[in-house]
Amino acid sequence: MVLFFLGTSAEVRVKFDEFQNSKQNLFQRGYTNLRDELSGMLRRIEINRATSGNSNITLLIEQTGDQNLVKITHSGTTHNLAYLDPDLSGKVIYSGMNFIESNSSEIAEVLQIVEGANFKKSTNLVAYNKKFTIVKTNSGLVKVVDGVVSGPGGSQLWTSIDEFEGLFNGKDVTFYDVNVTYQTGRVRAGIAFEENGILNFDINLPSNLQGQGVGTEIFSRAINDYSPSQVQGLWKSSDNYLGGESINLTIFKQKIADGMTEIQAAFETPTGKILKANGFGGTPTILINTSSEVKIIFNP
Repeated sequence: MVLFFLGTSAEVRVKFDEFQNSKQNLFQRGYTNLRDELSGMLRRIEINRATSGNSNITLLIEQTGDQNLVKITHSGTTHNLAYLDPDLSGKVIYSGMNFIESNSSEIAEVLQIVEGANFKKSTNLVAYNKKFTIVKTNSGLVKVVDGVVSGPGGSQLWTSIDEFEGLFNGKDVTFYDVNVTYQTGRVRAGIAFEENGILNFDINLPSNLQGQGVGTEIFSRAINDYSPSQVQGLWKSSDNYLGGESINLTIFKQKIADGMTEIQAAFETPTGKILKANGFGGTPTILINTSSEVKIIFNP
């Protein structure tokens, strides 16, 4: 069967162009809708991820046209925080944040630490898979610290330590949990138990709580709880630690690489410094010393 089109070549050209344009417009509309839907999904996923750690704040997205504004609600008050959009590679980027120095005396309260985030820094460079801290200032403004709070504001990251008795690997132990200001839940920071007069304890702190006296306070409590004659340190590689190994093990190996003896290196670790300052500055006994594990006894 032969079909005939009744019309001039010019009319054929016009009809063909109309068909092409309609197909291209349809594709463009579909692409735009899909892109917007995916962008919205990525933003929602990021908000859920950022607030998954028992946050005491609420983050929400307000979409107005092309603007995707993240707002923060805390104690009944809402503040603008940032814009949030995926880049061309699909990574969601926070931008337009109001930064403050990490040691500023204007920091009144730490509201939330967001880890593994992608954000545009004050220099307009984008930081990938880093952390920023949402803080409240003395004047009630919400601002952001690039990294974690230090200096004058740092003391506000924890308020108290709770102790709980329990079982761990079949042993009666004491758990030490830290109440922090940047989330509603506690941080499990330490564990201690006594065996044959030797105190065994392990402290594992997130980076933002290190150097704030938490370890010293936990050790002081453990000494009061157990009254040991010696203290054992067990420092090893494990995925439970930030960086894949105990900070004590990292520093111990670094100091030996710098030329110190094992004894000297032991007292350069965070645990060694705490113990030496609290009556256990005698010559320690090194039981195990490998690249992945150090077992040491501190003596009075």
